[in-house]
This record gives sequence, structure tokens and C-alpha cells, in this order.
Amino acid sequence: ILLEASTVLLAVRDDAIVEVASKLVGTGLITKNHVFVHCSGSVSADEAFGHVRDKIGGGGVLHPLRAIADGRGAMRSLAGTTFGIEGDEIGKARSRAIAQAIGGEILELSGGQIAAYHAAAAVVSNYLVALVDVGAELLDQVGIGRRQAIDALLPLASGTLENLRERGLPGALTGPIRRGDKDTVARHLQALESSDELTEVYRVLG
Repeated sequence: ILLEASTVLLAVRDDAIVEVASKLVGTGLITKNHVFVHCSGSVSADEAFGHVRDKIGGGGVLHPLRAIADGRGAMRSLAGTTFGIEGDEIGKARSRAIAQAIGGEILELSGGQIAAYHAAAAVVSNYLVALVDVGAELLDQVGIGRRQAIDALLPLASGTLENLRERGLPGALTGPIRRGDKDTVARHLQALESSDELTEVYRVLG
């Protein structure tokens, strides 16, 4: 397969990319005709493939800006996904071609932007899950079960995302801080006073 391929996609854990690239080159089947592309959003192509750069034709990054909990399911619905693209000219061209072939949108990045890009992705995706967990924890503390709490909170989160899509920032913001309702904020803090951690989350995000 390696002999027949022109692009080799390394879809492995971030901390395994360098090792896998070395092993592939070590097979003796990789030549300057091959371009390596990896799918991590936090590692630049140079960082991932710099150690084998003289053995390959180019290196690129093709990162789906997408919350993928089920890989098989995601493969069927990647059209329309934004892909972070980075690398040398050949690597970027190959990554761009793959993204376009599956109907993706392209966000071109430099090596210096990639860590901030991935941090932004983690905040919006992973930390959204953490925020729902915080909300469920608050409701659990007053006797509303976590499953029921999550079921109640998810439509609220979905509505907020829809507001963001339609109104942007800061137009999508609602709630007591937007209204300047100090008494409501004070009541919230009073309800949170038993947990320093939850109070800190509320204050920082507020």
C-alpha cells in the first residue's frame, strides 16, 4: 500500500506522530514521492516531520475542527467541516486537496498559530462539556438528578449556539450580567457559596 500511495495520512495520537513517522521511513518504502500528513491540531508539520524531512516529499497538517466522539459516524458527515491546514507548500497543497475532496472548508494556519488554534478548539468543544457538567453538578446539589439535569440543560446550550450563529458576539449574550441585574448575580453567588471551585468558575466566566 505504501508503494502505491503518494500521501500517507498519520491518524494517530499526538504523542505518537513522530515515532510512527520514523517507523514508516524505517520500512525503506518511503521516498521523496511520499507526502506525510497528520491530523493533530496541536502539532505543526515541522515539529512532527522535521526529523524525516530529508526523506519525504513534504509534510502537512489536516485537522478537522470538529468534536468527534464517534469516528465511524463522523466519517459519514465530514462535508462542511472546517479543516485547519498547515505545513510546507507541498504538504499544504495535499492537505487542501483532501479537505476539498470531502467537501470541507479550509482554514490556513502557520506553524506559529497552530497551538493557539488548538487551544481555542479545546475551549469551545471540551470546555463546553465541562460547563454542562458544572450546571448538572449545581442542580444535583439541590436534588435534581444528573441525567434529568443534563436533559434539561442541553436544549438551553443548543439555543445558545443557535443564537451565536444568528447574532454573533456579543449579540448572543443573555442573562443577568448582560442586563446588569446585580441582585440576581448576588443570589447566584449565594447559591454557590458551599463550593469554592464552582464559585470561582462563575466569577471568572462572568
